Amino acid sequence: MKPAILFALILGVLGCDPTAAPPPAHKVGSSFGGPVWRVPLNAIPSTASATTIVFDTTVTPVVPPPERLAVSCRFDQAVTLLYQIQRLGSVTWRTMNGTGAGDAVPANTDAFYDYLVQGPNSRLEVVNGGTGPSTPELNVGPVYDRPLAQ
Repeated sequence: MKPAILFALILGVLGCDPTAAPPPAHKVGSSFGGPVWRVPLNAIPSTASATTIVFDTTVTPVVPPPERLAVSCRFDQAVTLLYQIQRLGSVTWRTMNGTGAGDAVPANTDAFYDYLVQGPNSRLEVVNGGTGPSTPELNVGPVYDRPLAQ
């Protein structure tokens, strides 16, 4: 058997046909990886002992649902951040961060928090202490880590 015929026979049997069309281009998944910053839902008052909802997926749905919620903040008075979820079929909001007590944000300190979204209904509250902040600075943003369709 001639070498060219043998080569063609081997390529045909093994599926390595050099005349075959190249495979189609692959779609490569990409990851956003950064927060989509949003304006807080409500203004944080300077009054004492106030609780303000600043992010709430039951009021402003986030589509698609994020994996995490990023919070960048600075307050001139100490506050507490409460990341809460409401499980399906429940009417109760449960604080998930700080072992249920929230995260204390010291006065005049730049802080960043990254909360794992634990259900479809999530919200973030800011709780003022004895004196409310007069110059609150707050950015809240859902974070998408999964590959996005192309």
